[in-house]
Amino acid sequence: MRLSNCALTFNMAAARLTGELVVNGRREYFNACAGAGGRAGSTTPGAVNAELMNNPFATHVKGVESGGHIVKVGGPLPLGIYRLKTHETKPYWIRLEPLPGTNLKGRDGGFAIHRRGPVGSIGCIVPSDSNIVIRLYNVLSEIEDEELPAPWVNVVAEGSDMDRLLKVRIV
Repeated sequence: MRLSNCALTFNMAAARLTGELVVNGRREYFNACAGAGGRAGSTTPGAVNAELMNNPFATHVKGVESGGHIVKVGGPLPLGIYRLKTHETKPYWIRLEPLPGTNLKGRDGGFAIHRRGPVGSIGCIVPSDSNIVIRLYNVLSEIEDEELPAPWVNVVAEGSDMDRLLKVRIV
């Protein structure tokens, strides 16, 4: 599998989405605060406070319940490398497709980069500025239209004790 020369990094510990994408000789730089978000009026901790991004212990959003049982594991986005692809049906949603070797820790995928929603996120990258998502989606659409190699995002947790927690405890 050939990776493009376009790469982003999402550092969960720093709550930053950074990097650049190149299309038609133009470099698009990204540097955004990113975490779990929600719309105005939401009381879910991850929606109210972006510093709690994708933290299932702080937000108590650990998965989807059915009959009192968790039927879909929630929690932080697993560390690894993901190919970026525009979502088939949702405008301004960017799919994160795990590359071989990315351990999903029991998750079934379905990760994305998207704008703030009603209750925050159980594993997606949610930039605090919706315009970042729109710009990223438009650049990615242009890359796909030109049939250029798909860019990717490297998900890390560096710069705090969070990296050890995520590598050891999150299943």
